[in-house]
Amino acid sequence: MRLRVSLCKQTTDFTCGACATLMVWRHFDRNVQLSKRNEFSVWTEIVALPFKFSSPYRIAAFFIKKGFETKLLMKIGRAHV
Repeated sequence: MRLRVSLCKQTTDFTCGACATLMVWRHFDRNVQLSKRNEFSVWTEIVALPFKFSSPYRIAAFFIKKGFETKLLMKIGRAHV
C-alpha cells in the first residue's frame, strides 16, 4: 500500500525509523504533530536497544498500542515471513 504522507525530516542520523513511523502515524491521526519532540518520543518506543536500530516488531507494537489494526509483513531474501 502506498500512502501520501506529510514529510518529517529526521533531525539525527539515527531516527529514520522514528520519522517513518511518525509520518504514517500522522497520516492516520491528524492530531499528531511532526515535531522533534515526537520524533524522539517515537524513537524511544521503537528502538531495539542496545543495537540502536528500529525494530519492525517494536514499530508494529507501537501501532497496536495506539489502537491501530496492525499486520507485520517482512521479506527476508526471497521468502516472506
